[in-house]
Amino acid sequence: MLHFIIIALFVLLLLSVGFWMLVYRQFEPENLAAHPLYKLHQVLVAMIAFLIILLTMLVVLSSDPGDPENYWFWP
Repeated sequence: MLHFIIIALFVLLLLSVGFWMLVYRQFEPENLAAHPLYKLHQVLVAMIAFLIILLTMLVVLSSDPGDPENYWFWP
């Protein structure tokens, strides 16, 4: 189940980045804040950052730590 959640979040991250790129291409470089999609752009940036942090935490915390007695070097 956790594998499905991680894959679903990764697909959502890819869709968010793609949609962010579509919104960003519609902006005029002279006056970004006056564009009607500017607030959506800010929400997408926050969502992308949140998804990256969430995915990183899920992958790291769900990984198997291994056997602590199996050393590759002399401790």
